[in-house]
Amino acid sequence: MFICRLRSGALLALAALLGCSDGPRVAPVSGLITLDGAPVADARINTQPVSSEAAPNPGPGSFAVTDAEGRYTLELVTPALPGAVLGEHIVQIKKQKARYVEGREDAPMLAKSELPPAALDGSLRLSVPPEGTDSADFQLSTK
Repeated sequence: MFICRLRSGALLALAALLGCSDGPRVAPVSGLITLDGAPVADARINTQPVSSEAAPNPGPGSFAVTDAEGRYTLELVTPALPGAVLGEHIVQIKKQKARYVEGREDAPMLAKSELPPAALDGSLRLSVPPEGTDSADFQLSTK
């Protein structure tokens, strides 16, 4: 009996790894974020799949933080898996510079965005294909 439970547990784990579960289909996504041609380090990127008639609840969003070279790799919010749900996503990118109260350098205030408004206004989009992508690049401009 223990062997049967072990075998069925292993089969369930294998099915989840192969994408045979009831959850959303996910693919690997990575890319580069630049501002006026220069890489943007420490930016936070969030994506949210867009609902449609065919998929009214398309699944969880994804997130990442860029490295020193402006590169990122998305991860689902929940469950914590690499990648993003297949389909169209709304993208928001944030990078904030801390402001300090005069005489209180130990207490940063709310930060001002270092990126143009388009990075936050919901106009940026990402399409995640079934095979995933390593070129989900966002070239932001202050001009």
